[in-house]
Amino acid sequence: MSENQAHSSVSLKVGLGQIEITIQNCPSNEFNQAVRNALEAIDSNLELTMRLAEKFGASRSQKGSIRPLPMQTDIANLSIAEVVRKSGAKKGTDLTLVVAFYLLKAEGQEVVNTKDLNDAFDKARLSKLGNLSQTLSTLVQSGRMNETQEKDNIKGFKITQTGEDEVRQMLEPNP
Repeated sequence: MSENQAHSSVSLKVGLGQIEITIQNCPSNEFNQAVRNALEAIDSNLELTMRLAEKFGASRSQKGSIRPLPMQTDIANLSIAEVVRKSGAKKGTDLTLVVAFYLLKAEGQEVVNTKDLNDAFDKARLSKLGNLSQTLSTLVQSGRMNETQEKDNIKGFKITQTGEDEVRQMLEPNP
C-alpha cells in the first residue's frame, strides 16, 4: 500500500430505514472494517440500537455515528420553499425555526449561523427578517434553539428537541 493510500480518508453516509450510519474521516485502509463493524453492531443489537438512538438522538464513536433519521416523511426530497409552505409558518420565529430545521435535518448541517439562514431565506424566496439576530435570541430564550460553537467565525445555533417537536407538529398533515 502506498503512503498516500494509507493517509487518505473516506467518508460515507447511508440511511437504512430509520437508522442512519455516518462514517467520517476514516483511513481508507480501515474503511471496510469500520462499515462491517457498524452493520454488525446494528444487526446484533437492533432493538437496543433503535431505543438508544431515539432516546439520545445520536450514538457517537470516534469515526462516525448511528442515529435515527429525522422524519418519517422525507423532507430532503422537498425544497426549502415546499417545507416552509407545508409548515404554514407565518411569524418570524416560526419561519426561522422551520428554515433552521430544514438546514439541520434535510441538508445535514451540524450547526447553522445567520449567513446560512439568510441564504436559505433567499433560496426559499422569503422576505428577510428585519433583525434575524433578535429572532434567534428569542428562539434561544424560549428554549427552541441553543447557541453552540461558531461556524465560519459567526455565532452558531442548533435546534433543541422542543424546537424539533414544534416543527414536526407544524409539518404533520392536518386532518
